[in-house]
Amino acid sequence: LNLGLGVTVRDNTANTNGGGIFSIGQTTITSTTISGNSSTEYGGGVTVVGGTTTIKGSANIDNNNANYGGGIYAGGSSTVVNLTSDDPDLINVIL
Repeated sequence: LNLGLGVTVRDNTANTNGGGIFSIGQTTITSTTISGNSSTEYGGGVTVVGGTTTIKGSANIDNNNANYGGGIYAGGSSTVVNLTSDDPDLINVIL
């Protein structure tokens, strides 16, 4: 999955995983807004299972809500690169 410049994923809800986005495999998020999404379990904004998730440019991932990984949940053999945040609820990586 590749999300490019100017994409906005906002105000979505999932009953289990990936309120805004659910992706299996390599995922690239470039200068994208992911905001106001929620799920009852994993990854309010983004759930990625397997592969590498790369954050590029000025991605804005905020105000998402889930029990695990409010912003991003990376499960399985996932790796998240190029992500800097002071928000402890932004990401949850379970390997």
